[in-house]
Amino acid sequence: MEDSIAVNLSSRRLEVSRLELLLQVGTFCTALGALIAGIFGMNLKSYLEEHVFAFWLTTAGIIFGAIFLFVLMYSYLKNRKIL
Repeated sequence: MEDSIAVNLSSRRLEVSRLELLLQVGTFCTALGALIAGIFGMNLKSYLEEHVFAFWLTTAGIIFGAIFLFVLMYSYLKNRKIL
């Protein structure tokens, strides 16, 4: 009886660890997007501010880049059987 409870708790602990790793990967990808946004927001002259759609293209690039990095890291962790 105690062994089955220990196995069940160990299984739950592993699920929580996997979820925590997935959240950390998502946080890392979001932080990289925030870093890029911070670099663009330093009031430096880059001549991107003169273009009409530069803000939307940069924003979309950051979002798609973060999503691509998340999918890439997720697939790597799945292939290594970590997740």
